[in-house]
Amino acid sequence: MLLYLASPYRTAEGIDSRFRLCSDWTSLLAAAARHQTLTLLAMALHGLELLDAIPAPFSDRLRQVRQAAVIADLSKTQNTADLLDRFQRRGIRTMLLKGQGIAERVHLEPSERYSADIDFLVQPGDVEPAGEVLEEAGYRPFHAEVFRNLHFHIPYFSPDQPTRPPVELHWDVAYPDGSIRFNTGAWWEKATTRQLRAGEVLLPPPEEELVYLAFHALNRGIITLRTVSDVARLRALTFESLNWDRIFAYAAETGTIAFFNVVHQLAEEFWPVPHIALPPLSNWQSALKLRIASNLLAPATVLRTGCDVWWPYKRITYWAVLPGNSADRSTLFSLKSRLLHEIHDGEVEAGAAQSYPGFMARILAGLLLCLMPGKLFPSTRDQVLLMARRGGFPAPAGGDGTP
Repeated sequence: MLLYLASPYRTAEGIDSRFRLCSDWTSLLAAAARHQTLTLLAMALHGLELLDAIPAPFSDRLRQVRQAAVIADLSKTQNTADLLDRFQRRGIRTMLLKGQGIAERVHLEPSERYSADIDFLVQPGDVEPAGEVLEEAGYRPFHAEVFRNLHFHIPYFSPDQPTRPPVELHWDVAYPDGSIRFNTGAWWEKATTRQLRAGEVLLPPPEEELVYLAFHALNRGIITLRTVSDVARLRALTFESLNWDRIFAYAAETGTIAFFNVVHQLAEEFWPVPHIALPPLSNWQSALKLRIASNLLAPATVLRTGCDVWWPYKRITYWAVLPGNSADRSTLFSLKSRLLHEIHDGEVEAGAAQSYPGFMARILAGLLLCLMPGKLFPSTRDQVLLMARRGGFPAPAGGDGTP
């Protein structure tokens, strides 16, 4: 059901026929939450007037989700419009990234696509004046100096209006000392202009955006249907106008060719998007890393995981698709650890995992099972690799992750 709802080619008739086969609503809503598609499910079923046919506890939950999504979408649109106007009056060029920049282009109903915040990209020299604009608008930075030195965006929140969407002020889209480098400074010359509900906005160049979104879909070592669907929908809508040679060259240049291949291969596995001949990874990744990536990122495994997975799975997956040597990977992880330390926080996921008995034994078992072919002892693989942070969760009934 969720796979079909996330498809660029879904129809009302197709949704209705799959809806009639649904019976385990507990598993479906849990899977939707893990895959950041709960609002998609709620909006789609509401639009077809199907919520009344669902048992009361679940229909009530979906109605609440739909109402919250509509309110949040309106709030993000209004705040985006207000901030764009403020930036423009200060002469600050801003580019809209990810959620708000995608939702209206790939969804007939933008509130279907869940997003928690508003992402703006500014040029490095405009970070301070842009921050002043946000503070004048009532936002406050979260550990601005730490994030400025160690990250690629500064989070901003509105303490007086807690329901107001947070803002991430980007000057880049990847860690400064990692092996992934996007050179977003070159985006400004080729940025596209689009009229959205919030007004006229700048968006990343189409080819660069598609590469970035594939990287973003996997940049925490996990994949959800929402992020793969973003790539698939954008690819389906713009396929004929894209320069694919330029896309492949940019993916190679940025060091994200494995990220790109994984996400686009999943898109083709999940939905009938136009086929592309993906560049081979043999020159970029070792056979060992390719085997691990193919095991951990197989379609069935991705559908069973979603957001809430055991932290070594994330780390191993990220390692499997990162280019470069061990120093590059160590730099990336040390940057994150140092960032968390500097803001007086801990590695929550790691801390939770370390409380389990036999932690190291599970790590070693997980590494061993990463090397196994995907179809060998799948239930055992799932039990070891797909543990949630605070205990295991049962895999949804059905091999495709749907009830």
